[in-house]
Amino acid sequence: MRGSRKGARNKETPGNTPGLARSPSLRGRITAWTTGVFGVTLAVFATIGIVEERRQVREFERLQATALLGHLARMPEFQKDRHAAEAQLALLQPSVETAGGVVRLAPLTVVSGGSPRAEALARWPLSLGGQPFELRYASDGKRLAALTMRIALLHTVLGTLSIGGLLLGLRWILGRNLVVPLHEISRAIDRMRAGNGWQFVAPRTDAELSPLVHSVAELGPGLEQQVEQWITAERRAAIATALSSLKKGFAEPMSRLTAALENAEATSESPADKARLSSVRADLAAVAEVLEREERYHLSEWARQGRASAHANRSTREKTSP
Repeated sequence: MRGSRKGARNKETPGNTPGLARSPSLRGRITAWTTGVFGVTLAVFATIGIVEERRQVREFERLQATALLGHLARMPEFQKDRHAAEAQLALLQPSVETAGGVVRLAPLTVVSGGSPRAEALARWPLSLGGQPFELRYASDGKRLAALTMRIALLHTVLGTLSIGGLLLGLRWILGRNLVVPLHEISRAIDRMRAGNGWQFVAPRTDAELSPLVHSVAELGPGLEQQVEQWITAERRAAIATALSSLKKGFAEPMSRLTAALENAEATSESPADKARLSSVRADLAAVAEVLEREERYHLSEWARQGRASAHANRSTREKTSP
C-alpha cells in the first residue's frame, strides 16, 4: 500500500501529470544551445588563431633562415670555390639539422635532388668560381608541427575551461533565478490543491519573473475571497429558499386566521375586544411583511454577489489572456 501511494504521488507531480507529455528541460535546452554555439564559435576562432600563429612561426623561421644563409654567404669558405663551400657546409650541416633544417648548395640552373625550389624556405645567391649558385634552407617541418600541436592543445584547454566556466555560471544563474522560484510556485500551488491552505513565500527572483511571482502571491488570497463570496451567496440562497418555503407554508393558515380575526372583529360588540383583535391581525400582517422583506433581501444579495463574482472572473480572464 505504501508503494502504491508513493507511485500515485509520483504520478501527480508537475513533470508527470497524466495526459501531458513530458516536456524537455528548459535548462537543458539553454545549456545545449549555449554549448553548441559557443563551441562552434570557439572552434572557428581557435582555428583562425592557430593558422595565424602558424603563419607567424613560419615567417619567423624564414627570417632566421635568411639570416643564417646571409651569415654563411659572408664566410670566407663560401667566397672561394664550390668544393670549399661544400666542405664547410658539410661541417655545419649537423648543427643545422639539430635546429630542424637542411642547407644545400645548388646551381641556379639545376634543382637539387629531393629539395625542389618551391620547398626552400629561404635562399641566398652566391657566385663561386664565376658560376651562380644558391644557398637553400629547407625545414623538415617537425618543429613547426610540434609548435602547432602545442598551440592547438593550448587553445583546446583554454576553450574547454571557458565553456566549463560559462556552463557552470549559466546553470547556477538559471537554477537560482529561474528553477528555484518556479519550484516554489509549483509547491505552493500543489499544497493549495491538496487542501493544505495557502502558504506562499515569494522567492527572490529577477525582473522577468516578478509579475508572475506577484500574481501567484495574490492567487491564494483572491481564491479565498472568491470562495468566501460563493459560500456567502449559497447561504443567502438557502436562506431565501427556506423563507420562501416558510412563507408558502404559512400563506393559507395565515389567510384563514386573518379572515377569522376579521369576522370576530366584525361580530364583536366590545371595543376592547375589537382593539385586541385588530392588534393581532396587524401582528400577523407584520410577520408576513417581515418574511417577504427578508426573502427579497437575501435573493437580491445572492444575485448581486453572483454578478460581482462573474465580473471578477471575466476581469481575471481578460488580464491573463494573451
